Amino acid sequence: NEVFDLVINAPDQPIEAKAEVIWSNIYGPDDEITPRGMGVRFIQISGEHRRVIAKVALEHLKSEKVDPRELEALQTLVIDSDETPPK
Repeated sequence: NEVFDLVINAPDQPIEAKAEVIWSNIYGPDDEITPRGMGVRFIQISGEHRRVIAKVALEHLKSEKVDPRELEALQTLVIDSDETPPK
C-alpha cells in the first residue's frame, strides 16, 4: 500500500494531505460495479481540509437520494461537534 502526498486543487484553496492507497483497479473491468481508479485513506490531513472534503461528500450524497437518517448519522461522524451541521 503506497503512501504519497496528495494535493486536490479545490477552487478556494489547495487541499494537501498524506494518503495511503487501500485498493486499486488498474487492469480490471471499468463498469459501474468495479470502476477504474483507486481508493485512498487519509493518514495526515488538517481538520479544516477534512471538513471541506466531508461537506463536499455529504452534498454529493444528498444528490444521490440517500436515506436522510443515514446522512444524519454520517454528518455526526465527519463534522466536528462544535460546528452546526447543514440542514
